[in-house]
Amino acid sequence: MAIDMDKIDIRGARAFGWVGIGKERIVTKSHQNIVYEVDGKPAIDFYREYLAIAQNEPIPYIGIEYPLEVTMKDGLVVYRAVLGVDEAKKALIFAGHVEEKSKIRISAPQGEKIIDYVEKSLKEIEDPKFRPDIALIFPCCSRKQVLGNLAIKEIELAYKNIKAPIIGFYAYGEIGAYPGGYAFHNETFVTALLSEKEK
Repeated sequence: MAIDMDKIDIRGARAFGWVGIGKERIVTKSHQNIVYEVDGKPAIDFYREYLAIAQNEPIPYIGIEYPLEVTMKDGLVVYRAVLGVDEAKKALIFAGHVEEKSKIRISAPQGEKIIDYVEKSLKEIEDPKFRPDIALIFPCCSRKQVLGNLAIKEIELAYKNIKAPIIGFYAYGEIGAYPGGYAFHNETFVTALLSEKEK
């Protein structure tokens, strides 16, 4: 979809709801979306330590429940879901770029409280001079898996706060705007509010 910015005004919001747990660590070796070392140790060991997984046990599917909270070098905080494990290289493969020297923590969802973050994100971009004609919503599919039957409540809450028609779909990686910039996200509820500019 292409939008003519001369005719359409857009406001963006993003909501997380996961919270970092434990001490911040430093990514000491990575390449694009693969993290090899954290604090100079194999990345797999970082997850094993926090999730109490024995060395001889396989790492379970952890990408949705325990994504990585990443503070990039420029201060941007994003969440990265684990897509896979390279046991031979003791590396973790993520759904997005993880910079070397970025600060990281494992994060966990706050149960159904993550729904409240959708409303909070929309309140942050409220402007009495801006009335959206339509909203595009892109919740991460992981939110649906974590919330189960409660996932509809996020959409209902967005509709209640936006007061405009909404359309969207569950995504697997979201590109979203927020006050301060744009970024690629995981585990996020991204909203784009569109309004036709006056002629």
